[in-house]
Amino acid sequence: MKTFVFIKKIDRTLGAGFIFLLSKASKLFSKKKKVKIEKILVIKFGNLGDVFFTIPALGALDKKFSKKEIVLLTSNKTCGIYSRYPYFDRIINFNFEENKGFAKDIFFTFRNILNLIRIIRKENFDTIIDMENYSTFTCFLSFISDAKTRLGLDVKGTNRGLLYTHSMPCLKENRHEKDTFIELVSLIGVEAVEDNINFKRTKEEENYVDLFLKNHSISQNDLLIGVHAGSNPEWLIKRWPKECFKELIKDIVKKYGAKVILVGAKDEEGLIKDISSSGKNIINSAGKFNIGQLAALISRCDLFICNDSAPMHIAESVRTPIVAIMGPTNPLRWGPYGKEDIIVNRKIQCSYCRETGSVESNCTNIECMKKIRVEDVMGAVETQIERIKKSFFSYEQIPNILKGEELGCTIK
Repeated sequence: MKTFVFIKKIDRTLGAGFIFLLSKASKLFSKKKKVKIEKILVIKFGNLGDVFFTIPALGALDKKFSKKEIVLLTSNKTCGIYSRYPYFDRIINFNFEENKGFAKDIFFTFRNILNLIRIIRKENFDTIIDMENYSTFTCFLSFISDAKTRLGLDVKGTNRGLLYTHSMPCLKENRHEKDTFIELVSLIGVEAVEDNINFKRTKEEENYVDLFLKNHSISQNDLLIGVHAGSNPEWLIKRWPKECFKELIKDIVKKYGAKVILVGAKDEEGLIKDISSSGKNIINSAGKFNIGQLAALISRCDLFICNDSAPMHIAESVRTPIVAIMGPTNPLRWGPYGKEDIIVNRKIQCSYCRETGSVESNCTNIECMKKIRVEDVMGAVETQIERIKKSFFSYEQIPNILKGEELGCTIK
């Protein structure tokens, strides 16, 4: 993690200036030059949740260029998710070295970067689609590849747009992130007609979850609710207070007799253990599932309650109804977008601080999350459970926005 954070700091500090100088020194690029597309490289690193926003665009790209070679460049962090989708002929897995000691991690990471540059130039890609939002490093990779068609997102203050042949603004008011990538690939004539992000699970993963549920005496007749109270460790400000989760879960169990499964990564085990000890019918599964098993488990849940996190996007990908609790991130850009999803947030003066793309936030009070009351989230849960009970439910009968004082509760 330290290596990755260090590389991102270098990228933010030096990247924009380097890209500007490179654009001035080079005469190789021109805008929207028509070149026959035969071999495409897609670049996307980022976090686990970000992967799912790219899937509709990548599915459309594969459909449009089904007879062309499509290669993905990603990291060891996200490779496991992308490998479950049949949209690529090959995946190049770039590793950020970790756990060898900081100095060695930096040395070997930069060695890997030099090797990556050599590989990309040797491949002779004619088209690069850079799906990174803010990194100037991937912009440099696109340029150094010598591909004649280069697509990417132009981010204010980074100079990224200078090195692409086709670019578009990264930010557009209230445009969802999945639509950003759909618009990006549309620059070369790709049209996305559906949002199928169905996350594939193996039979072994499904069987593992079956056994887990059986061992915890959970049957198909139980109302099963999944909860993720954590978040990316780089974004702790996206976490709703654990005391609120405790109270919410107690209320749900008391009113509905539901079984609640708490999910989380190994680094969230302490948080999940604390919450799970607060009452009955609560099962702690933190650190017990790989990504496919987690998807299989969430697909069995009747409802999933979460912060803005990778499990939220996994729930979206397996079509489990969601109650998402969001504060620092703009729900209309980063939130779930399914027809049965509800987003609970309180917009305050400094809301959506992530909109600028900053990796770190100076926020210490997390007022946007603390102002969300347990009764606000419980109201969304009750609405979802009523939907579950009524399969004939008409969505037209629901208002698009339920408003309390400062409260935004978006129902789709």
